[in-house]
Amino acid sequence: MNNIKTIHLIAKHAIFFVAVISLFIPMVVLSAQQPNLVPNSSFENDTADLPPADYISYMGNIGAKLTVDGSVGYNGSLQSAKISGATVDAAYVYTIDVLPGEKYRLESFCKQIGDGTASMQIFWKTGDKWSFYTAMPYSGDGDWKKAVIEVTIPAAAITTTLTLRLHIEGQTASSAVWFDNVSIRKL
Repeated sequence: MNNIKTIHLIAKHAIFFVAVISLFIPMVVLSAQQPNLVPNSSFENDTADLPPADYISYMGNIGAKLTVDGSVGYNGSLQSAKISGATVDAAYVYTIDVLPGEKYRLESFCKQIGDGTASMQIFWKTGDKWSFYTAMPYSGDGDWKKAVIEVTIPAAAITTTLTLRLHIEGQTASSAVWFDNVSIRKL
């Protein structure tokens, strides 16, 4: 008889334990972060005073300077991507392969001094129309700001790439913008 009571008590506690643990499993699964699809997102592996290796540098005007700054970084980072002198516009461009229906979260930090409008942009083509999302503007107050875009690639998207642009336009000669800790994560 005592064995039956003991087994019943153990089973009762086991059911309670399983019920409590099952409440926490979804939290652990949801908090697991997908890998960053941008290699070298803090520009630490790039050479200072040269353009970042994993990006295409776009310059809308002669005189725009796109380089890695070895003296400025966000939150302990030692380097960042810098754009200065973009009186028309300039951008760092990075692309990844995507499929319609996939969801992504893009983030970057930006620090801007002086004139100009800095932004983080993404786009792809649907039919004959380009879809375009912008997180902006960062302000020219010299503080680091975070931009976030969450997006679902439409089922009708015909491009197979998502393009990220770290962009600035309308700078004066003394203006500068820095981008750091860039991430693209699949949701």
